Amino acid sequence: MKPRRSTGHLNHRRWRRLRDQTVREEPYCRLRLPGCTLVSTTGDHIIPVSHRPDLKFDRRNTRGSCRSCNQKRSNLPLSVVRDALGRSRPPAKALEFFR
Repeated sequence: MKPRRSTGHLNHRRWRRLRDQTVREEPYCRLRLPGCTLVSTTGDHIIPVSHRPDLKFDRRNTRGSCRSCNQKRSNLPLSVVRDALGRSRPPAKALEFFR
């Protein structure tokens, strides 16, 4: 059996609670990059932990995102990722706010 690769803070109980809270409060992906599933399944650190480790467990530094968008963004600023992909954020639909 292969040893499991550690993902650091992503396995931390405190992070899992924060991720679950973020997904509950923000059920729709806020990143909306190409390939987005629209359903928030994870928490994206707005300011990456590599830049501000003190904000790792701060709810104000997380937003709901789908796994696909979160992986595409990685540690890069969202504007850089959108420029690289050649797309800006799609406009929000009027009724989307009422979901």
